[in-house]
Amino acid sequence: MMLTVSLCRQAAAAFVLLAVLTTPGFAAPQSIDPPRVWPDEGPTTWAPRPTSPGIMADDLRTHVYQLAADSMRGRATATRENWMAAGYVAAEFQRLGLTPAGENGTYFQEIAFGQLSFDRGSIELSNSEGSFDAGVEWAPVPAQRGLRLVGEISSQNMPTIFGGSWGDASTVLPSSVRGSAVVFQIPETYPGAAPGPLNPLRIRDLRAQEAGGLLVVLVSETLTENALEAAFAGQLGLLSAGSQGTAGIHMTAAAAEQLFDIPLDGLSVGDVGKPILGSWQLRYERPQYPVRNIIAVLPGSDPGLRGQYVLAGAHNDHVGMVQDGPLDHDALRAYNRVMRPQGANDRPGPPTPEQQARIDSLLNYARSIRPPRADSVMNG
Repeated sequence: MMLTVSLCRQAAAAFVLLAVLTTPGFAAPQSIDPPRVWPDEGPTTWAPRPTSPGIMADDLRTHVYQLAADSMRGRATATRENWMAAGYVAAEFQRLGLTPAGENGTYFQEIAFGQLSFDRGSIELSNSEGSFDAGVEWAPVPAQRGLRLVGEISSQNMPTIFGGSWGDASTVLPSSVRGSAVVFQIPETYPGAAPGPLNPLRIRDLRAQEAGGLLVVLVSETLTENALEAAFAGQLGLLSAGSQGTAGIHMTAAAAEQLFDIPLDGLSVGDVGKPILGSWQLRYERPQYPVRNIIAVLPGSDPGLRGQYVLAGAHNDHVGMVQDGPLDHDALRAYNRVMRPQGANDRPGPPTPEQQARIDSLLNYARSIRPPRADSVMNG
């Protein structure tokens, strides 16, 4: 998933780049490229060729065009292609004479990234009046590192405390939430949220976690398909190293009312409900092609700095294949130039009429130079 080079501080930064970018000589056959449209557009194909003493764009292409080739199918995590990419990087580290720093004398460190899910028949949430129906009234939340939520819990007689609105940073939770299940209402809207149904897991609210709550209960009218699929159909994720922390669940409003005997709209922050029992644990399925970090060390020369390291890292995986049919390269470039000039840092909504006009103008310009280029591989 990540390639890493550790260096003592005496090592020059250039060595970090050389560790992943230098390659032996290759023949360099030339191919005829179609007309280019965009100022930053590179050649369509690139045959490996000898690198230069300095680190140049063409040296990067010699590696990038192999890792981002169509045959690599986007190098999605836990796929054969990502496994191959990790092997490619390790081979380069070995060729450069870097010291292996992975497991068992290799460059590799396997990480527990695979299919995570819950067994509906073995999880439990109940109070003194009976059990809540998993998949109908509630669903556990897989581990969420950004929200500091773990994927398992085993606790009896947790007090339930109403925490108000999820994401309302202006409300301070009482100290009594420590060791409790904190029940939050999901707001209908939230500033900066993307269009469509609100995903509460995209709202960063750490109040209960930081106050020592055992469970975050996210209440909405119904359980969404996404919540049910993430819990029971499973999703790729990183298995947490430990179970200590705050767990999370989705719960319907009707079920949550049974905890307090009145609708949540009639509660105030800090109101106490009935104790509950919770028990569930994530199942981990090791993939056929396990995810591996690639780790190497380039020792420094200053004995006074022995044992100190400078860490440089980068991802060797990518996002795989387009799920909803092929995309046109030029249409995507036109959209991104207008709507996402900062790349992944931009979270645009639907284009305004003015923005759509600029996108159309760029795309028309591209069409005047070459036909559409449909592609199902997320090259990168």
